[in-house]
Amino acid sequence: EPTGNLDHKSGGDVIAILEGLVDAGITLIMVTHDPAMGGRARRQLKMMDGRLASDETGGPDDTA
Repeated sequence: EPTGNLDHKSGGDVIAILEGLVDAGITLIMVTHDPAMGGRARRQLKMMDGRLASDETGGPDDTA
């Protein structure tokens, strides 16, 4: 969880850097327990009891 122990501003700075990497075409894998943070992802793989529970695509940058 890249922002787990950071204050709000620093966490936002880290996320901006990570989003810039994704926009540059770099694959990024991140683990979080924060639904708001996960909601910013273009793809989410959710685990439950050690198994894949769902595989969802779509995020704030995807349009229909």
